[in-house]
Amino acid sequence: KGPIALVTSYGFGETKTIVDQTTGENKNITKPDVRARLTILAGLEMLRKNKVENLVMLGGKVDPEKPALGEMMKDHATRIAPNLAEKIISNPVARGTRQEIEEFKKIADDNDTQEPIDIGSSPHTPRIARTLKRVFGKNPPTLYDSKEILTSLPTNRYQKLVEKLNNSEDERELQRQEKVFNVIDSIPFFGSVFFFILSNLKNKHKLQGKMFEKQK
Repeated sequence: KGPIALVTSYGFGETKTIVDQTTGENKNITKPDVRARLTILAGLEMLRKNKVENLVMLGGKVDPEKPALGEMMKDHATRIAPNLAEKIISNPVARGTRQEIEEFKKIADDNDTQEPIDIGSSPHTPRIARTLKRVFGKNPPTLYDSKEILTSLPTNRYQKLVEKLNNSEDERELQRQEKVFNVIDSIPFFGSVFFFILSNLKNKHKLQGKMFEKQK
C-alpha cells in the first residue's frame, strides 16, 4: 500500500459554540492550537498531492475537560477538507510521543505499509526523530517538518501564519521545554520512565505549563 502519515501534534486552541448543520442544535467545538493546525494543514497538502494515502491521528485524552486530541484534529481536518474525510484515520488512544509512535508502528505493520511518514513541527521534531528510531529500528519513517512543507508551496499561502507562530511567545516556550525534554530523553532508562509518568498524568498539559512558566 501507499505511504501513510502520522500527524504528530499536541495543543488545544479556543472552544466555541456553533450550530450543527445536521441537527440545527448548538454544540461546542474545540479547535487545535496554531501549531497543530499547521501540522494538519501540512498533512492535508500531502494528501491533495497524493504523496500519502492516509493521515493517522492517534492523540488520546490528555485534558479531562476537552476532547481527545485525535478526535479534535480529525474533526478540524474534515471541516477544512470534507472531501478527504475518508482518508483520515483517528484512533485516539495514545498519551504521549512514544505511545503514539508505537501505535503508529502497529498500524503500519498491519497494513504492510512500505513507506510510513511522520509529520511533526519543530522544535518537537528532534525528539520525534529519536523516538522513531527507537520504535522502528534501522528503517524509521521519514520525518517532515510541517512548517517546511507549508513554506515550500509555490503560493506562499501559509507564510504569514508560519512566521506568526515562529515569532510567538508560545513557540519560544516550547523551544525552552523541548531543550530540557531532549536532555532528559537522552538519559538511558530515566528518560523513558520520566515520559511514561508524564504521559499518564491526568493533567499533563497543566503540569507542563507550570514547569516552564517561570522561564518566560
